[in-house]
Amino acid sequence: MTTQVEVEVTVNNVKWNGDAGWYEGDFKYKQTSPKGGMKVVDQQGNINGRAENAGKTPISDFEITLLWKSDKVKVNGVDCDAHLRQPNNKSIRLAKGFGDKPNNDAGQNGSVISVPGGNGNTSLTIKDKNNDGEIYTYNLVAEIQTSNGPMPLVDDPIIINQDPPQFLMYKAEAAVPAEPSQTGEAAQPATPAIPPEPDPKP
Repeated sequence: MTTQVEVEVTVNNVKWNGDAGWYEGDFKYKQTSPKGGMKVVDQQGNINGRAENAGKTPISDFEITLLWKSDKVKVNGVDCDAHLRQPNNKSIRLAKGFGDKPNNDAGQNGSVISVPGGNGNTSLTIKDKNNDGEIYTYNLVAEIQTSNGPMPLVDDPIIINQDPPQFLMYKAEAAVPAEPSQTGEAAQPATPAIPPEPDPKP
């Protein structure tokens, strides 16, 4: 039976990362269901599909709905609109391996981990077959509306599928999200020059 999980996502202290070319912040993930002992998503957004995580009821495949709750974020004291990307799979970028850079948008169907859709730019659903015993690094990529247009807001948790080798849990390095015209492809590496911070909208 598919395990259904809901998680509220908020972000504060948004700051420009000139080396990376995107915004970052203090992301918080709050699992609101299922309640009780089954904790699939921790406060850093790391997803744990291991059987022992569920106690007496092993986790098989699961669906995680991320509910975006920070529709406004402060950038240098200015309120800016923030939301998930469209289509929804552009808000999840994946790499197979612990600590690898997620350079590809999640597929919408057919793969072990996919993002078939959601509710506009306020939620998305991650479907995980949880049957390959692998570890994945993922980026959650939202957008901030600035006077220079939409800019990425990136977080970088991990996904553990059923019974992989033991390892230390720490956050992996985020990858540069692809430009809208580069669907499914990685963006070019950042140049050595540090880009200026975009002006937040008035």
